[in-house]
Parts: sequence; structure tokens; C-alpha cells
Amino acid sequence: MTCHHHHHHISHGATRKESIIALRKTLCLIALFMVFEFVFGILSNSLALITDALHMFTDAGAILLSLFAFWIAKRPANKKLSYGYHRAEIIAALVSAFSTWGLSAWLIYEAIQRLAHPEPVKGPMVLIVASVGFCANLAMMMILHKSQKDSLNVRGAYVHIFGDLLGSLGVVASGILLIIFHWYPVDAIITLLFSLIVIYSAWKLVKDTLHVLMEGTPTDISPEDIEKDLLALPNVEAVHDLHVWSLTLNQVNLSAHLISKDQTKTLIDAQKLLLDKYDIKHATLQIEPTEGYKCTPCAFAQNAPLS
Repeated sequence: MTCHHHHHHISHGATRKESIIALRKTLCLIALFMVFEFVFGILSNSLALITDALHMFTDAGAILLSLFAFWIAKRPANKKLSYGYHRAEIIAALVSAFSTWGLSAWLIYEAIQRLAHPEPVKGPMVLIVASVGFCANLAMMMILHKSQKDSLNVRGAYVHIFGDLLGSLGVVASGILLIIFHWYPVDAIITLLFSLIVIYSAWKLVKDTLHVLMEGTPTDISPEDIEKDLLALPNVEAVHDLHVWSLTLNQVNLSAHLISKDQTKTLIDAQKLLLDKYDIKHATLQIEPTEGYKCTPCAFAQNAPLS
């Protein structure tokens, strides 16, 4: 007896709508400040400011990619893509992280060139623009903070903005040092440090997205605990072929085979347990009788040979 239980909450759609609104607001702020910072970066001859402006350009691209992923994820499932297009969100987050790494590598190269040949930089202008940038990035992070907890797609944009926030803070320090000591190499040094921090910040996003794409078990869920809870249900004698994975960050899927004397009651009890305790809304359960049925374990079940 197999049941495919798929329960949707209105809150999921509401969360997605909130994420889209947050991304749109952030995109508007980025577009405005990116132009502002790039122009004054050229006027002040500051590589650090130009670096921050270029990074904001990739932020804008990442957010556009995120919005596209949300749009395409709304497309209905079909025979070729039975889960629909939800994984587009995860792919967008991965592309966002890799683009961050690519830009950071180029900025490191430019900073090293500037260190070898320091150029005069207008400190007061750098300090003022960087201070405005810090406030703008802080505002964008506040806009995205709630949504990034529920979506890897939004988290990708959030990581970009966080990198910019640190960069703006560094450029503020650079402006102060330029004003006081006229030490021009600090502009390139700040660019180097900023780029390395951004690379490190994107690493967790890469790990999270690859974990989802590899059908990894969500980090906040223990398959061992689920198995124990299922075994504790009345009439359940055994649990096997238990798999837990994420379609997206906030949609966990599960499949399992349960051996039980009372198939109907077990099915109802198991569904309720998974939904109430683990918030698993999409579960496929195969209930097998204790006698007269022999199940061939899935080749990819835990400890099962692949041959």
C-alpha cells in the first residue's frame, strides 16, 4: 500500500511572495548606489570604490537571476519534470556563488597590480562615498534578512550584500587612513582583504547548494530519529529504504517502506508524525504486510550493495 502525501501550506506561497518583494526592493537600491559609487570611484581614483561598485553590479545580476529562478519555479510540473522547476532556485544560488568567486579572483589580480604601482587617491571623497555605501548595504541586508532564512536563492543574494557591507566598512577605514597618512597602498590592501572575505563567505553557500543537488539529508533532520519515531508507532515492525532529501531549502521530501500489521492506521499515523514533528509535507510511504510479501530493497538504500 503506497501513499503519496503532498500537503501545501498557504504560508509557503506567502513566503515566496515576500522573498520576491524583498529582492525587487534590494535591486532598486543596488542599481542606484552602484552608479553613484562607480562614478565617484573614478573621480577619486579609488580601486576599492570601483571594486565595490563592480561587485554591486554582480549583486544586481545575482538578484535578477534569483528573480528569474522564482519566476520559472512557478511553472507547473510536467511529464519530463515531475517535480517542476523548483531546483532552478538552487542552480541560481550556485551560479551566484561561482560568479562571486570569479569576480573576486579578478579583483585580487587588480589589487596586486595596484600594490606594485600605487597611485594617488582622494581620501575625503572615498570616506564619504564609502560611508553612504555602508548605510545602503545595511539597509539591503535588513530587507533580505527574513527571506534568506527560507530560501537558498535569496541567501545567495544576501551573501553578495554581506560581502559588500564588509567591503564598505573596509573602504571607510581606507578613506580614514588616506586622509590621515596619505598612504595610497591601503586602497589596494583593502581590495585584497575584501575579496578574500567574500570568497570565504560564498563557500558555505556553495556547500549548501551542492548538498541539495546531491540529494543530501537536510542538516537539521536526523534520519535515525525519524526511523526510531516510525518504529515507535503501533504495529510498525520494521522500517527500511528510508530516504530524506531537499527539493529546495524549505521543501523536504521523504520516502520509506514500513512493515505493519495494520496498514491503514500506520499510514495515517506516520503521515501525521512526519508533518507534525518534522514539518515534512511531501512523503511517499509504502506500507508492507508482515506476511506474504517480499520487498526488494532499493539499490541506493543505506548499506545496500549497488550491484
